[in-house]
Amino acid sequence: MEAAQQAVSLLHLSKLLLIPDRIAPHKVLPENSPTPEQRLQMLSIAAADIPQVEISSLELQREGPSYTYLTVEALKQQYPEAQLVLIMGTDMFLSFDNWKNWKWLMENVTIAVLYRGQKGEQAAIREKQETFCAMGAQVELVQNQVTAISSTDLRRMLAFE
Repeated sequence: MEAAQQAVSLLHLSKLLLIPDRIAPHKVLPENSPTPEQRLQMLSIAAADIPQVEISSLELQREGPSYTYLTVEALKQQYPEAQLVLIMGTDMFLSFDNWKNWKWLMENVTIAVLYRGQKGEQAAIREKQETFCAMGAQVELVQNQVTAISSTDLRRMLAFE
């Protein structure tokens, strides 16, 4: 939620939609992970105190993998006047050109990358930013000032509590 608050503030967002996926196309969740519905519920509880944040079940309403381009298509219809900003972390940004319909996404959203500033990370994302911007993309880099922990590490810690 710290990252959500920073995104709202640093990117000057009037609204931030948090949208849990049904089936992540880029990774397999460990056994006993929360269901998509449980993740939706946890997000609702966690984001309750951030006025600009709304939780959406958009991807849970679709069957199959949660491809971002389908979500953006739906959001463009729902918010035709909005400038859409797709927020992601470094790992997703560095593999963005492997996403389904990634070029279409670049044409239809501003990409905002929350990065932690770890050694070598900044150079890699700046290089990718230059490449994408040369292709016409809008890419914003936002240094993330939150605690550096991966979701995998967090799940491990919670499992041992």
